[in-house]
Order: sequence, then C-alpha cells, then structure tokens
Amino acid sequence: MKVITEQQLQDTNSGKKVVVALFTQEHCFPCGCMKTAMGKVEESLKRPDVLEFVELPTEQNENISESLTIEYSPTMIIFYEGKELARTERAITVKEIKNAIANTIAENKIDF
Repeated sequence: MKVITEQQLQDTNSGKKVVVALFTQEHCFPCGCMKTAMGKVEESLKRPDVLEFVELPTEQNENISESLTIEYSPTMIIFYEGKELARTERAITVKEIKNAIANTIAENKIDF
C-alpha cells in the first residue's frame, strides 16, 4: 500500500478504479494493525488494474481530512469515480476489509 498525498488521491480517484483509502495517524496503534491487515488484503486480491490501496497520513493531509470529515483513526474509505461509497471508522480485520470491498462493489454494481 503506497502512501500518497491529497493531490495524488484526487488524481487516483479520477479513473475507473475502486480506491481503498486508509487515513491514519503516526502514533496510532490501531492504525498500524489496520495497515497490516490492508497489506494482506492488497496482496491477496492483486488487481491493480481495477483496485488500488492507498494510505493518507492525516497530519500531512489536513485539508482533505477536514473536507472528508475524518474524525477517527483509522478511517477506511472506499471510493469509485471520485465518490465515497463506504466508510469504516475503526480498525477491522482482513475478513471485514474483504467483505466491505465485496459488498461495496456488489451494492454499487461495479464491474470488477
């Protein structure tokens, strides 16, 4: 999972990929757990043509954190075509991340 900036998120969101963005804070133990879990999900799915995993540290990306109302860390947001489709505001397991992605894709009828 690559660490990106607000501008890079906007660029990434302009395409036809499902973007799974993790908003973190530096000294946040649950954020570290969530990064590990997301890394495992990214490795198991390996669909870079249609699915991208990114991390945005909130301290370095305060504008987007405010505009998206990121109040908790970690926060996972699933985007498609620049629109927020789903949000989780806590650390979740590998299985829960996979389920969130699958449910979001199914509910929004995204070709995957």
